Amino acid sequence: MSGAIVPHKQKMKEFRTTLARMGPQLAMAAPDHIKSARMQRMCMTVVQQNPKLLDCNRASLLGAIMTAAQLGLYPDVSVLGHAYFAPFSGKVVFIAGYKGLIDLAGRGGMVTSIMAYAVYEGDFFEYEYGLNPTLKHKPSEEPQAERELTHVYAIARIRGEPIAQFIVLSKEQVDAVMRQSPARGSGPWKTHYEPMAIKSAIRRLVKYLPVSSELQRAVGLDEHADVGLDQGLGAVGEATIEGLLPEDEITIDADYEVEKDGETEQGDLDKLAETKDSSPDAYTQLWAKGNDLYGDDEWKKVITGIRKEMKVGSTKFGNLPVVSRDEMLKSMEAAIEKGG
Repeated sequence: MSGAIVPHKQKMKEFRTTLARMGPQLAMAAPDHIKSARMQRMCMTVVQQNPKLLDCNRASLLGAIMTAAQLGLYPDVSVLGHAYFAPFSGKVVFIAGYKGLIDLAGRGGMVTSIMAYAVYEGDFFEYEYGLNPTLKHKPSEEPQAERELTHVYAIARIRGEPIAQFIVLSKEQVDAVMRQSPARGSGPWKTHYEPMAIKSAIRRLVKYLPVSSELQRAVGLDEHADVGLDQGLGAVGEATIEGLLPEDEITIDADYEVEKDGETEQGDLDKLAETKDSSPDAYTQLWAKGNDLYGDDEWKKVITGIRKEMKVGSTKFGNLPVVSRDEMLKSMEAAIEKGG
């Protein structure tokens, strides 16, 4: 019977397993400061808090996760965070958060600091572009909730440059950006207008800065999302699916740790599936390397042949004796060398 509805609990279970199978790819794609296990926990939490993501195209969801890993940004549920995923028209959209753009701006080494603020009615605010640019802002002490936003601005200091770079956007300019967004009537523009406005100033400023390719990519993805263009996450997701670790190479544990507000809490959920190995990094890296070299189907055949020679059948790698694990790693290395 076609069109059967998959229960939510089953979708969550399948997603946990898929995240675990992505482990080797996440570890290889992410920069050093991003830990694969934490990335998986954060993604699991994001999906738990926004289950509509599981109703979206699977490749776009996995593509968003892989993109976050490649950019070195942990996903969150708020525009105030580093990155977040939003369901839109059956697909997942990747959006760099307010803090994410600031973090990326500082990674290239040339931008020493970047700051951004909102200006409200009653604040002292004046600025001037030109040969001697100036910007002065003194916030009023009156309750901000009773005053209207008038401008947003972003400032960056570049190593070796005596004068800071800045950009100012009026509320009218911010609203013009908002009107381009397919989600202008809902989502973060509705619930977090000020951070989205500030992020618009940051995004405009970075175009004039010596920034990293990661920041350029994040801004490009953001701009695509703003005007409803395809971000290409589906293609990234399809490539990720081809390189997934086989299910018989993972196990499921209890005591899954839930990420909440940047901290770790103990939860009742199953722990993300993970390879149990005294040397997991070596195994997962070899698996991913072999998969890239041979292709998914052929590499599975190679691994099956290694297992038959070792007479270990379908026993999970982590459950093998240490001697057998070492033997398998050597056989994988030999197969990769031969294939190369």
